[in-house]
Amino acid sequence: MQIFDGRAFDPIRVQLNAIHKRILKSRLFVALHMHAGDGNVHTNIPVNSDDYAMLHDANVAVARIMKLARAPKGVIYGADGHGNSKVHE
Repeated sequence: MQIFDGRAFDPIRVQLNAIHKRILKSRLFVALHMHAGDGNVHTNIPVNSDDYAMLHDANVAVARIMKLARAPKGVIYGADGHGNSKVHE
């Protein structure tokens, strides 16, 4: 009796790993950190500037974050921002 060792699924596993690697490169992460003393919440959305779909998704995320920040009468201030992505309101 031969025990099934899973090697028959190697081609599928290779394809799944390739898909995962491609998707992971364009996956959008929104990182939050905050100041306990003053209640400030900072967001960081790293994007690959050559990935236009990722840039679009980041813009959608920023619009949603801005809406959420304004909802409880929050203030959006980008003094700690970097580059041309600073926002001041």
